[in-house]
Amino acid sequence: MELRNKIKLGSIITLVLLVSYKLHSCNKPVISKSVSDSLKPNEKEKVSYNQQTHVITDVKDNGTITKEYGRNPTFTVNKNGTITMSRNDWGFEHLPFVGFAMHDTPRVHLGVSLFYYNRWDANLSLALTTSSTSVISDWVRPTLSISYNVYSNTNLFVGVDSHKYPCAGVFLRF
Repeated sequence: MELRNKIKLGSIITLVLLVSYKLHSCNKPVISKSVSDSLKPNEKEKVSYNQQTHVITDVKDNGTITKEYGRNPTFTVNKNGTITMSRNDWGFEHLPFVGFAMHDTPRVHLGVSLFYYNRWDANLSLALTTSSTSVISDWVRPTLSISYNVYSNTNLFVGVDSHKYPCAGVFLRF
């Protein structure tokens, strides 16, 4: 494959991924991003969820402030004015991502997160390279990795590919 064709293919893939990311991110509900440490006289409890850091802040009328990690929490307002929060610490998921990592050569990763525990994920991806020194059979390698959610949809990951090369990199979920 000529270099010009590789650049065109890479540009098309990047454009498709950016457009799908923008379309997907427009559908996310926004819950209050900040909460003050004080309550109004008629309030019993105040809860907020920051989608960027995935931190839930709960302020109660007795002055207790609790901050904890949560992925896709649900909130229910009870008849007495208190708020019940439900969050899953672990579970199965299927969130696609695109990333970049170093193996024996730099590679682009296209994959999916399959399982999560708090900020940690188990991922499966295909590592792609167009290095002119690689033979065609080395261009695509399945990769198994573990990642840590740093901020919003950005994860740092380490893993190993099918040729037993270790890899480390960063990916963005969409």
